[in-house]
Amino acid sequence: LDDFCWSLSRDSPDWYASNGERRHPPSPFSIDFVRAGSRVGWRWKAKVRYNKNSNTCEINWLDPEPDRESNDYDVYIRELQSIQEDIFCFEGYHQPPSEEEYKRLCEAYYGI
Repeated sequence: LDDFCWSLSRDSPDWYASNGERRHPPSPFSIDFVRAGSRVGWRWKAKVRYNKNSNTCEINWLDPEPDRESNDYDVYIRELQSIQEDIFCFEGYHQPPSEEEYKRLCEAYYGI
């Protein structure tokens, strides 16, 4: 899943520049594929250069959650919790916020 890198084109009408302030997160315009147990999905992700943590939107799953009685369910939950640690100010967004929403989120989370 890590062999591909896709992102929103700068020519897209949905693209906007991140605020130049260091405290603002980059816009979540890259696609990140995730796996939790046997479940696969994708999400929009903000590229962060010097920080191991990133800031992502919610996961868009490609398949249903494993059955609670299956052997894979515990692995799925454990790996899902780790994956969800990357969701911060874009919580609740399954796609990148509009430019206006992005500015409002930056102000709410970073006070700028």
